[in-house]
Amino acid sequence: MAMGQGESCGLRSSKSQDVRPATARAASPAQPRQVSPRPAPRRTGQSLTAPASRPAAVTPTPPAPAARGVRERSLGSSQRNLARPQTARAARPQSARRTQTPTVRPQSVRRSDGDTLGRSQSRVSPRPTRSSSTTLSSRGGTLGTSKSASQLVRTGSGTPGSPATAMDLPSVEELKRMIAETKKEVREIRAVESKTKWQVNREERKDKLAQTIATQSELREWRWKQAEGMKALAVQRAQEAKVNDLQESKDFLKFKREAKLRTKEEELQLQTEVYHDRKKDSAWNVARAQEAVEQEQALVREKVDHVQHLREEKKQRVEQEKVSTAQERALQEHLDVAHLARQLAAEKERLLENLQFSRSCLQAPLRRR
Repeated sequence: MAMGQGESCGLRSSKSQDVRPATARAASPAQPRQVSPRPAPRRTGQSLTAPASRPAAVTPTPPAPAARGVRERSLGSSQRNLARPQTARAARPQSARRTQTPTVRPQSVRRSDGDTLGRSQSRVSPRPTRSSSTTLSSRGGTLGTSKSASQLVRTGSGTPGSPATAMDLPSVEELKRMIAETKKEVREIRAVESKTKWQVNREERKDKLAQTIATQSELREWRWKQAEGMKALAVQRAQEAKVNDLQESKDFLKFKREAKLRTKEEELQLQTEVYHDRKKDSAWNVARAQEAVEQEQALVREKVDHVQHLREEKKQRVEQEKVSTAQERALQEHLDVAHLARQLAAEKERLLENLQFSRSCLQAPLRRR
């Protein structure tokens, strides 16, 4: 919210620059730019990096025609007020009669085209007001007392106990106008306060940004030095490793030739021993193979006998199952026939009973007649 109020104050200050007469604008000389002692900011991508410290703001005095026009407007508005005592008018502070002191922003920090506040504050922005009792400053200047409120207090004050005359009391319209002016001054004071807070926060952010940029620059330089040192160390280590590899390769080739001769003699002796051992092993393997063949033939005969015995047992089991199945089927058929005979007998008895009952029912009405 403070930022929004600051931007609105900046817009009003930029609009108030054109309130001066044409002669005053034409006669105002070009303000010199503040030369920054630090180097110009460098572009990094699309952003601008500002220097670490900002130069102090230059506060030139406004041109004579512009100050004269502002003073005439303030005097005209003061003449419309009620008559005040000469002592109170003379005792008014000199700062209340001055216009706003314009401020010049340093040109070292540039903003984008969309920053309306930066463009409005980068120029000399005098902001005269109708009531000359309040002195405003875009950099947090002093604030004077309200003219309308002090006039109201001075007008109502008199000798204690003396009756108030019609000339001492202001009219209702005058009171309303004074209240409106006081409210306007209060709004302006609040706007200046908000703008000052916003500018302080902006300065803090700029200082933090400058510190961050300086830290990043130092860190970048330190990393570059470290990288260069690592490259030199890597080259030195590579050269040393190359020399060591050549010496180790030479020693290894010498050792390899000697080892090859020793290995050849050992292999020849080993092959002779292996030949005699394998000859003995082959004779033993032949004897073991004959024994294995005989054992396998005996196992085959036993397996054939076992299979034949299993076939006979299976055949007998199938025949027994067939006989038992036939007996069970005959018994089941006998039971089914007996059950059917019992059902038919019961059905016959039931039908006979129904027939007898029907005949008795037919004979009963004849007897009654």
